[in-house]
Amino acid sequence: MKLKLTLLALALLVLAAFSPILQGVTNFDSVTLSQNLRVGGTAFVTGKTTLAGGLILTQQSATVTATFIITPTAPYIVLTSTGAYTSSTTTPIITTTAAAGQVLVVRNGNASDVLIIDGVGGTVECKANVALGASDTLTLIFNGLAWNCLAGYDNS
Repeated sequence: MKLKLTLLALALLVLAAFSPILQGVTNFDSVTLSQNLRVGGTAFVTGKTTLAGGLILTQQSATVTATFIITPTAPYIVLTSTGAYTSSTTTPIITTTAAAGQVLVVRNGNASDVLIIDGVGGTVECKANVALGASDTLTLIFNGLAWNCLAGYDNS
């Protein structure tokens, strides 16, 4: 039975790639894929989602300088710098491309330099500035207006 569903899924993917016939079709009971699934837009999942192999976040690397502004292009950002710097006070993290409920993990990839993200009154609301030492992480969620702190971890 699983082989039949896999063959059906493969046939559906081939049809979807070469024909717009499947656009808008939502009445599949289940589809099993034996390889990767890539979604070019937004994937909406209703119900429970089980990840047997774990969740892997796409990584972005960013080198920052004085009064830095972070522009997220991936959910996991590793910051590096040539010194200890503090972010912009008004726009430490860009919000124009964020969606409410979006989660962002920021890590200081420096060996010793502390990076400070302004967490008061700008696009990051954490009730205080957040100092990220070597390998420290900050997890945020976007509320529709600003990034709110969910968790911070001191890895030093």
